[in-house]
Amino acid sequence: DDLLQLAYRQNGRAVEPGRFLYSNTGYLLLVEVLRHVHSAPLQEIAEQHVFTPLCMSSARFKSDPREVVASAASSYEPIATGWSHQQRPVTLPGPGSLWCTASDLDRWLGHLWHEWQTAPDGMLPSEQHLRYRPSDHPPFTYGAGLYADPRPGRSAVFHYGHEQGFSAAAFLASTGHR
Repeated sequence: DDLLQLAYRQNGRAVEPGRFLYSNTGYLLLVEVLRHVHSAPLQEIAEQHVFTPLCMSSARFKSDPREVVASAASSYEPIATGWSHQQRPVTLPGPGSLWCTASDLDRWLGHLWHEWQTAPDGMLPSEQHLRYRPSDHPPFTYGAGLYADPRPGRSAVFHYGHEQGFSAAAFLASTGHR
């Protein structure tokens, strides 16, 4: 609630109109929009529209920092004397709160691959629904939650993240390799 109040009070822009800058605050606000439109929490919406149809049985949005995610890996960070176990209670709905197995992630990438194959010639996955725009990391573009490399012979979509001591990467090439 505190982060939402901060976001609602922002008057200025981080970048000038027409420019792109990745923003976790944007995902926080998107979750609020979805919650109001569907009258349901993010987990319920995701289960109905994504997780259940794709058989992503382990995927979930962690909403309570005290919640224990069964079979979750522990995160560690290097310190001068070795490694320190990390337990950061970050549970922002949307950015940094999606937990899933590699198998679930593979199911989602398989779905994106199928969507890509049925897209009009030359379009990136989901581009027919949401345009990709210039990003903060040229030559890439960004849309539908994914960075994209639209260069001929290098077409791929991807997303990297680091949160709560974990790093994750999803990559799907136009060849279907992931």
